Amino acid sequence: MNDALGALLAQSAAFRFIIHPAMVLGGVFFAIGLNVISTFRVVLRLQNGTVVTTMTTRSRLFNSGVLVVNFFLLVAIVLDAFGGNFQIVPR
Repeated sequence: MNDALGALLAQSAAFRFIIHPAMVLGGVFFAIGLNVISTFRVVLRLQNGTVVTTMTTRSRLFNSGVLVVNFFLLVAIVLDAFGGNFQIVPR
């Protein structure tokens, strides 16, 4: 599997650009941001000298599903990044 991926990476500069970690994480954050904007609404207003914040949630099943999948993907990437850098060293 690694040989096939290495050969594909060596052939195509576009493929190396697409699977770059910044592109992958950027895509995850972009998808989360777009779905948060369309699912949640935050309103700030002044009422009797105090700031009142109202947060409403729209029931959109597709957007909620995309948010859940993207959060799980983000958690998996972060755990892999930290877990891949630690090794158990016998003493």
